[in-house]
Order: sequence, then C-alpha cells, then structure tokens
Amino acid sequence: MLATVILIQQGGFMGGQDDDLVMRSAPEKATIRLVDDVTASRDELVGLLKQAGSEPKVTVVRATGEAVVQVVATPQVLDALASDPLRIYPEIQDGKITVVLKPTKPKK
Repeated sequence: MLATVILIQQGGFMGGQDDDLVMRSAPEKATIRLVDDVTASRDELVGLLKQAGSEPKVTVVRATGEAVVQVVATPQVLDALASDPLRIYPEIQDGKITVVLKPTKPKK
C-alpha cells in the first residue's frame, strides 16, 4: 500500500506541467482575488504597481486562467494597493507580496 501511494505522488509530480509547478511554488501567504476579467485586472494591477516604482513579476497559468503577480513590498507598493479602486491589503512573506487573480467562472 505504501509503495502505491509513493508511486501516485511521484507520478503526479513528474507528469505535471510547468503551469502546475508555478502554483505549487507560490508563497503560502498569497492574496487571492476573484475577478470577472483576469487580463484587465492584471493590466490594471501591473500599471498601478509600475506607477509606484516597482517591477512586478507576472505569471499566467493557462490551465486555470489565473494570473500570479509578485512584487517587492515597499511603502509605495502598499499605498498603491490600498488605494481606490483596488483596496488590497496583502499578506507579506519574505518582503514580497503575491496577488493571485482568479476568474469568477472556471476556465472550460
């Protein structure tokens, strides 16, 4: 029985796609945001973060339609996230903020 469990876990890891690995490596303290239009929300978020003087890292997970935005937590970034229209008060882990934009309707 134990050998079967190990094989299933190993098969799932080895057979995973890059998109699956991105989500596994996401920080534990990510801020999840449900949005109708992931692309528009991602572009708005990235634009505000760039205005705040940061260079966000964006990863799109094609399998789920999600966008993962990671940025260094500076006072300017925190102010930009807290401002209208976003009003995001994120968790900070290791000096970084991760915002995951998930579609309200699952990708078909």
